[in-house]
Amino acid sequence: FTAVDASKYDGYGFFIQNLAPSVDGAKLWCRTSTNAGGAYDAGASDYSWSTSYFGTYESDQADNQIVFMGTTAGTPYGVGNAANETCSGWVWVHGPHLTGYTTVQARLSVHTGEPKVLVFDACGDRLSAADVDAVQLLFASGTMTGSITAYGIANS
Repeated sequence: FTAVDASKYDGYGFFIQNLAPSVDGAKLWCRTSTNAGGAYDAGASDYSWSTSYFGTYESDQADNQIVFMGTTAGTPYGVGNAANETCSGWVWVHGPHLTGYTTVQARLSVHTGEPKVLVFDACGDRLSAADVDAVQLLFASGTMTGSITAYGIANS
C-alpha cells in the first residue's frame, strides 16, 4: 500500500477478509518503506514485535519483519492453504509520518486445518525514526488470495 499521505491521515486501518496463502502454514508479516514502496526494510534488526495467543506470547526485539502469528509449545501456527483455512481481522498503523517509531497492531482470527480457529493479538515497531510512506502485508512465503481494504484515519 503506497498511498500513505501524511497531509490527510494520522494512521491507517487494513481490513482483512479471508486472506489465504498459497503455501500451507504461512505466517502473516508486515514491513514498511520510506521510499514509496521502492524497497521495504528487511534488515535483521529493523523491527521489534510481539504476538499473543493461547495465553502465551512470542516476541523478537530485532527482526527483519513484524510477525503477526507465532508458535506455542513447539507447534507453529500459520494460515493453511486448504479450503476454508483463512485469516481475517484488522491491522492498524499508527503515526507513520511522525518522527518516532511507527507502531503496528493486529487482531486476527486464523482458521487452521486442525480444524481450529485461533485469535492472535500482535504489535510491533519499526525500529527507526523514519517517515513511513508505504506498508506491505505479506505471507512468509508464497502468494495470497483474499481481500485487504485500506482506510485512512483523518487528521483532526
